[in-house]
Amino acid sequence: MHETLRLQYHTLQEEKRSVTQLKRLWDKLKRSRKNILAEERRELMATGGGPPKPPASPQPEIDNLIPHLNYEINVEDDSDGINLKNNAQVIQEATPGPSSASEVRPVTGTQTPKKPTVYKQNDCLNELKKARLQLIKKEETQMEELHMIRIEEAQYRREAAKFLMMQEEKKFNEMI
Repeated sequence: MHETLRLQYHTLQEEKRSVTQLKRLWDKLKRSRKNILAEERRELMATGGGPPKPPASPQPEIDNLIPHLNYEINVEDDSDGINLKNNAQVIQEATPGPSSASEVRPVTGTQTPKKPTVYKQNDCLNELKKARLQLIKKEETQMEELHMIRIEEAQYRREAAKFLMMQEEKKFNEMI
């Protein structure tokens, strides 16, 4: 197939190209058109106001070869497509005039009381809370025990240092 396309290309153009060059050219054309159409689609879907950007220039020779990239967006829900003249008439008919404004009376009466929101705690949450509290208490007692052990260790080291110092003093005194 590509070979027949290459032969057709050579009959139309003076410049001769290989099959791989023609494949690359086709991929490049197809990719660039796809990127242009994707950018146009993103711009149509984007919000932010401002004037719309002009659509890309049509390329029917490429579009006919890749019809799956053509799309049409349904903009029935888009506010740009609403006929504003008809809406202005509807708004004018719906707005009350000065004669109907005096007929409006405020509603008096009691409002319906709202139900107070009641939150029930799950049993699982209560069990989890109890387990965490027990874990924290256990950790605190272990930290206290560790602290007491370290205090005892420091006292033993101090006494050992005193004992060594006394021995050294004794040796020093014997030497003199």
